[in-house]
Amino acid sequence: MRITEVPSVFRKPFERVRSRRDSSLGEPRPTAFDLTAQQRDALYGQILDYMSGIDNVPRAARNGDYEVADRLGREFAEDLRLVTEDLGWGDKSSQPVALTRPPAELRRVLGRVSDRAAAQIQAMRLERAEECAEERALIERARTARDACKSILGEIDGRKGGESGAHPSAAERGQ
Repeated sequence: MRITEVPSVFRKPFERVRSRRDSSLGEPRPTAFDLTAQQRDALYGQILDYMSGIDNVPRAARNGDYEVADRLGREFAEDLRLVTEDLGWGDKSSQPVALTRPPAELRRVLGRVSDRAAAQIQAMRLERAEECAEERALIERARTARDACKSILGEIDGRKGGESGAHPSAAERGQ
């Protein structure tokens, strides 16, 4: 087998191979949804923080909780796909990015990120964390990510070809 593309792990940060086709479905990808560099960085930070819990997948499987392992595995896979195919690796971006994942997948990923960011904001408020500069920055990043997710979710719902209805809440996703 001949490899014609450099594996993504060897690409420079933010260098992405663009395809007009969704590799998993063989269907044309929808029109992209744009994020500013600040929104991209906030979304990337929220996803990377969540990735620190990826060890919960094998833990759930070892404990025989295969439904949880399956759900978490799918969530982490979608989050990683968004990073590797759209956001790119690295903490800071100086350029806007286009989200090109299919609308249904974006709805799931951004719905989860938005829910987690909102929960983080609420938890930090309860801890009166806004007094510390570092924690104020985390709250601001969470707000930016939450707002970016809501904006893109609104665009998905407003465009033809996207599924109708709002993104499922954490309760509707069974979390």
